[in-house]
Formats: sequence, structure tokens, C-alpha cells
Amino acid sequence: MQARGQEVPLDYFLYSCLERERLEKATIGDSQPHIAWPLLPKVGEEGPVAALEGPEWSALTKSLLTWYRETFPELSDDKAVDHEHLLKVVPPVVGLARDLARLYLEKTKAKLPAFDKSAQPEAVWSDIESALKQFFPKIQHMILRYLHWTHAAEVKEVFEPGSRPPVGRFAPPPLPRTLGNRDSGRPDRGGRPERGPRTDAPRAPVAQETSESKGREAAPKGGNRHGQGGRPAPADRGGRPPRREGGRPPRSAHPEGEEQTARLTVVALAEVDQAIAELQSNGTKQDITLKPTNSFYRRLQHQKIVDAGFNSNSVGEGPDRAVQISRKDP
Repeated sequence: MQARGQEVPLDYFLYSCLERERLEKATIGDSQPHIAWPLLPKVGEEGPVAALEGPEWSALTKSLLTWYRETFPELSDDKAVDHEHLLKVVPPVVGLARDLARLYLEKTKAKLPAFDKSAQPEAVWSDIESALKQFFPKIQHMILRYLHWTHAAEVKEVFEPGSRPPVGRFAPPPLPRTLGNRDSGRPDRGGRPERGPRTDAPRAPVAQETSESKGREAAPKGGNRHGQGGRPAPADRGGRPPRREGGRPPRSAHPEGEEQTARLTVVALAEVDQAIAELQSNGTKQDITLKPTNSFYRRLQHQKIVDAGFNSNSVGEGPDRAVQISRKDP
């Protein structure tokens, strides 16, 4: 009752259409669907259809949409697609999407081309978008998004050997290693001298006991780590020298890495400002997808978008994952 009259979110509409597809597949299978354009051939029939041979693709598309508008008037009324109205809208939308793909296959003997939002869309998608705006102006954006979703281009992930997951090739440059422990001995052991080959000869016996060894044997167990009353201090074990000062320097010691990170941050946030300005100036545009970037810069973009009063989501997979800005529901 509280949601009556309020338009359902777009993702709820898309997954409702998906559930309708699964229901039809489970109940109908490969038989003729309940909702279908009469001019299309029945499922299982072979041979050309005379009614589809003469007209062009655009004219046939308008004829198909005209039949759906007259048969299902709830698709073209001004009522918002709330939870009650959703039950009447989803079945014809699923049938319309299926009939468009079948019509294109019958007319061109090829499958409807995949929709790739990162490239220039095919001419057929421009024809479908203009026809939907003409016949179903209220919910044309929902129908078009469902068509894009069902015919989206398959994302193929390519894993490059040696990449640093999860940020991959978008990661900032690595910091150079310090040379503090490379002046003597092995570079990966912190200056420890190189060991000789192992032999099976027994160790030489100790010539005589020193006062230090006597004191260590006489001391009680359970002493601390600094050589008092038990184990010796780490610097006294085996004659090893104490640890050297150094290791990885702080990030401030490498300004070139910080400069590049700061520059990429400015570019990512500037792209957000440009997209927000475009949404504010163009009232018909629903969302804008930014350029792909790694999780560090996407997090900064999400924060800026939410602070500006817009919705923020991540779309895509792998190196193509990017931030999408959309308007909030009124």
C-alpha cells in the first residue's frame, strides 16, 4: 500500500522480466508462447512468410509495436509502473523483446546484433529506440534498457601474466626498492653473509667453556627476550650483526608516484563534474557511465557523486568496471 503509485526501480523491473522468462521456459518450453505477434511464423514452422517479405525492417517494427500498443494498452498509458501495474506490464514487454529478435531473424536471416555501450551502436538499435519513444513514451527507457540487457555484448576478460590483481594495469607505478641492505652479503637477507656448502662433518668440540656460557646454563628458564636470565638477545645469536636501519622508505620519499596518483585523482573527479553538469543540463538523459578505472579512483568518484545528490553504481567486470551516475527517483 505504501508503494502504490510509486514507480518501481529499474533493477527491480529488469529482474522481474528475468523471472518471467524463467517461468515461461519452465511452463511452456519450446512450444508456442502465449504472447506473440500473429504475423510471425509459429514455433517449429519452416519456410518464408509472405507478409514479411515485402515491407522494410523499420515498417515491420512499427507494425509490431502498433499491435502491442493496441493489444496491451497498459504499455502506453500514463500510469506509473508500480508494484500493482508491474504484473500487467512485464509479460507483454518480455514478448515484445522476443518478437523483435524473431522479426529481425526472419527478415535478415541473422541474429539481432549485440548492444555494445562502449562503441557506436548499430543502426538497428537507433531505429528501435526511435520507435519505442514514439509508441511507448512513458516506459520507453525501461523497455530499451531491458533490450540492451538481454542483447548485451559478451564481456571477455583477458588476464595478462604478471599483472597485479585486483587493480591490474590501472595501478599506480610501484615504488622503487631501497638500497640500504645491498652493500654487503646477499641482497634478500638484509646483509647476511653468504653461507658455504653444507658438509656432513661433525662440528668441532668447544675447547673450553666461557664464563658467559656457564652463566647461561646456570640461569633459570623463562627469561625475557633481552638476554636476562635465559635466552640471549637477538643480536648475540650465532654472532649475527644487529639489524640495520632502513627497509622500505615512507611514500613521501618517492614524489613521482604520489604526483601521478594525484594527477589521476584530479582527472577522475573532473570526469564526475563533467557528467553531473551534463545530467543537469540535459533533462532527458537518465544516466552516464564514466571511463573504466581501478577501485581506488572509483571509490573517490562514488563519494563525490553521492555528495552531489545522485545515485552511483559500478557496472562492468574486470578492467572494464566503471562508475555509472544516474538520477535519484523523484
